[in-house]
This record gives sequence, C-alpha cells and structure tokens, in this order.
Amino acid sequence: MIRPLPAIVLSCLTMLVFNGCSRQVRFDYGESEGYNAKCSPSGLTVFREMVKEKGFDTFTVRSLSPANMDRLNTIIWSPDAFPVHDAATYTWLSQWLSRGNRTLIYIGRDYSPNVDYWRDLGNTPPTLKNFDESGPAARDWQALEQSRLDRIRRSNRDTVIMPWFRWNCSAEKMEHVHEFAGPLSKFVDASNSKIFLRAHPTAIAPNDESVIKKEFDWEPDATKPSPTTNSYPKIWTQSDASQQKIIEQIPFDDVPKISEDLLTGNGRILIGTLLRPEFLGGRVIVVANNSLFSNYSMLHESHRSIASSLINDLPKGGVGFIAGASDPMVRDNDSGDQQQGLEMFTLWPMNVITIHAAILGLIALIAAFPIFGRPKRLRQQSNTDFGQHITAVGKMLERTGDADFATRTIAEYFRKVKKDSASPWATMDTATLNPSSPFASSPTRHTAPPKIPGNEHAAPVVPVSEPSDAQKPTS
Repeated sequence: MIRPLPAIVLSCLTMLVFNGCSRQVRFDYGESEGYNAKCSPSGLTVFREMVKEKGFDTFTVRSLSPANMDRLNTIIWSPDAFPVHDAATYTWLSQWLSRGNRTLIYIGRDYSPNVDYWRDLGNTPPTLKNFDESGPAARDWQALEQSRLDRIRRSNRDTVIMPWFRWNCSAEKMEHVHEFAGPLSKFVDASNSKIFLRAHPTAIAPNDESVIKKEFDWEPDATKPSPTTNSYPKIWTQSDASQQKIIEQIPFDDVPKISEDLLTGNGRILIGTLLRPEFLGGRVIVVANNSLFSNYSMLHESHRSIASSLINDLPKGGVGFIAGASDPMVRDNDSGDQQQGLEMFTLWPMNVITIHAAILGLIALIAAFPIFGRPKRLRQQSNTDFGQHITAVGKMLERTGDADFATRTIAEYFRKVKKDSASPWATMDTATLNPSSPFASSPTRHTAPPKIPGNEHAAPVVPVSEPSDAQKPTS
C-alpha cells in the first residue's frame, strides 16, 4: 500500500490543474528542484518528493566529479535531448557503476507532457476553466510544443546507441499504449492508460554487432551519400563521431548480460533493466519516456504506484538528479560541484545567501535613491544681504549680556554714521529724558540732572549710565 503523498505533491498537482495557464505554468523539462520545476508539467518534482519521502537524501547534479562518485548511489537522468551523449559521460558512469550496488535510471526524451497538458486544457469545458486561455489558444500552444519535440527528434539518427541499450528512433506515430506485460503491469489500469510510446529501447545483444556497425560504418565525406537505413537524408555531425566512439567501447563478445523487462507496452520496452557482472550488483534501468514519471503524469495513481515500486528497490545512499539539454561536465578535481565559477551561487548554501543578499541590495538602492519626483531648486544664501550683517551684529551684542552697552553702541551708530541726532534711535541712550520714547528705560537706571537756578543757559549735561558691573555704594 502506498503511503499518502506529501503536502508538496498535492500542492504541485493542484497548481498544475487549477492555476492560470501561461501566468503560472512553466515548461522546464526534467528539472526536479525550484519553483519552475514545480510549475512545469514536464518536471520531476513529484517523483523527487516521493524519493525524499522514502528517506533518501537528494541532490541536483551539475557535474560528474569524484565527490559525486562517492556520495551518490543512485542517479536519475532525464535529459532534454535524445540519448546522444559524449563518450566521456558514459565512461564516468561506467566507472561509477563498477563501484558496486549502484543504480542508474535513464528516462528517454521522445515524449512531451506539455503537449498532453495543452490538449487536455483545450478539451476542458469553458464552464470549468479558472483561467483566461481559450480553446484555440491552448491548441496553439499544443502545436508549438509538438513542433519543438519533433525538431529535437529530427536532429538525431534513426538508431541511437548507448553502452547498454540501443534506441529505435525511426519516424513512427506516437502510440497510446493499452497492452501491458511485466512485473510492474499489475499497477497499470489498461482501460484508463495515459502512457504513450514511440522511440523505444532494446538491450544490446552479442548478435547486434554487425547490425549496429553497418548502421554507423560510414565516413564524414560530403560527396558520399547518407546511409540508406535513415528515413531522411543526414549529414555528418559531431554526434556521429561520438556514437562511433561509444560503439568501439562496447564489448560485444563479453559474457552474456542479464536483462529484464519490468514493463512492456504493445510488445516493446517501457521500463527495462540491465545487469552486468562488472556492475557488482548494480544495474541500469531505462525508461522509454517521461509519460510515466512527469509531474503531469503523476496525477494518475497507477503512475505513482510504479514510481513507488522502483523507489523501494533503490540502494541506500544519496540520489542525484541530472537534467538539461547538454551533458553534465566531467570533472577531475575532488571539489566536485563546489568549484564551478559563478555556478557556485546556484548551489546550497550559496543559493539561499545570494537571493537574500540581492533583496537586501535592492532595498539599499531604493533607500539611497536621491530624489522622488521632480527636483526643486533650494533658496541660496546671498553674500550681499545687509540684513545678515545686522543679524550678526545683534547676536554679538546679545552675547555681551550688557543692555546699556548695546544701547549706547546703537545710538552712537545713528549719530556718527547716519548723522542722525533727533530720531528715537539716536537718542535711545538718553530716553529717560523723554518718558514717551519707546526706548524709555527704568528711572532707576537713568536719572535726569538737577536744574541749577540762574544757570538756564548752561550746556546740558548728558547723563551716563552706570556700568552694569559697577559696585553699589554701601551705607
């Protein structure tokens, strides 16, 4: 009995079914980690979460290094390309398998879950749609994804060789599989099958040597016609050279290999496994295409049952996921994925630090932004404003703390500089003589001189204020 799916699986499936089409759906093929992978019908997020639920540690593999050779006991490879890979990649994988008790799961490319997604979306009644995509728009997207798959398919020959399997990629129509056999067929409901098949793998047998070498025995001569076994003209490419190197490394005269078809559809392999003595208990599992384990396919219980059965048989240890249109880089240093230039910022824990640092930097830039809106011209101080001089003199007089000194200074300014002897400003130091003056001071500070009888024509005596710090007489 299969345990209930974790919450992230249900949320992923709900996002695929109910979210608004092009606003949420992504089309990253084979990826198993990140937001885009969760929102992609072609992703492997659900499969990876099921692996985690079984207690395995999972890793995203960007390169094939000595570090990954030690920490990974299982590799799940879902490339966004047909199985035409570099000989160096297969050499690394063969060395990794020879360490014993290792499992390689290879998922073929000749299927696009995106096509089925848009087809089902276009057939959904409008009353059930929670999005803005109409039926014609969904069919346009379906045709676009189908065209992309056909373009990838046409870039390869009719036969593709791996060290353990050969693929028949002849131009045939996609078949809807209804007849199943093999140990895993008990999980499949043939009446409600959502499994499709076109290109299919076959285990390499010793008697295949002549057929394979005949298919690839030709030289890169532009004047020489293409092999007649191809259904369309081909020219010499770099992949042909890589295929010839792989064929040269296949030991056709080796001891017999043990192969088992875990699941077949319409008489052809859907899931096959291969064991060799040099694997020391390890095995290679090949899956025909992604119609079995993609996020969109995992909506069906039978597919989850098949995936759970495979996961239960995986060896204990780390599980690595490889995706992408190109082969992972083969590295000789022991640092593995840790020395990848700028790629190191996409790995744990740098990927978490990088995104937070980017957000913090964006906030700092916004905070340091000089202005918001149209610029304004500030009023500048003038060096010729006489009022500033008056203000400065006033502050200097205020700092003396002597009101009498300030009064005499202002009065003398008006009498000597302004030649003014009659205005209240010029007579403010004698203001006690005219009580109605606005500058009149307290009588205790300024006293009028006594009049002397008989001396009316004498010159008036100008009173002088006492210093503020003068010592008062004592009685």
